[in-house]
Amino acid sequence: MTNLICVIILSYIAGSIPVSIIISKIFANTDIRECGSKNPGAANVYRTVGPAAGALAAFFDIFKGAASALWIAPIAYDISLFENETISFIAGSAAILGHIFSIFLKFKGGKGVATAAGVFFAMTPIAALISLIIFVSVVMTTKISSLGSLLSTCLTPIILFVMSDYFYMDIPKNAISFAIFTAFLILFAHRKNIERIVKGKENKV
Repeated sequence: MTNLICVIILSYIAGSIPVSIIISKIFANTDIRECGSKNPGAANVYRTVGPAAGALAAFFDIFKGAASALWIAPIAYDISLFENETISFIAGSAAILGHIFSIFLKFKGGKGVATAAGVFFAMTPIAALISLIIFVSVVMTTKISSLGSLLSTCLTPIILFVMSDYFYMDIPKNAISFAIFTAFLILFAHRKNIERIVKGKENKV
């Protein structure tokens, strides 16, 4: 159990690293929290600093989730009450929570989408790829990144269910439960975006 606690703490700290703030400082010597939507996330970096900085921020946010699931989680593999795949999802959840409620930003942070994507790419790559296609399609059509994030995240549990029950594909144990938890968490993080979407005032890419 001590090892699992270490996994949770380390994954949370990894997720808490404010990549977007660091990159915006390096690329533009600016605090991304004072620009655009003021959200310390890759989408805001893309809009206000530039595509290269935004892509780099997204890459490292994805990396935080994948690293937690693949490299930090094994600390507690085979010596915990939980199965290895479940431990990876626990680590991934901690990383997402760290991104949204960063210890380095007084428990504020980004929306958690890219970090969640990293966990899904590590654990369920086919479902993650389908979700990415949905995200890109929605953003290209509407120019609203938050709408793409919300739809792709909320559809991920359904994608996993269809893969398992209709195409008989093996998916990690508790993947659907993790996807549902992630969807609710990201819906909460996007509550203000949802209000702006409904009012037709959401920021566009």
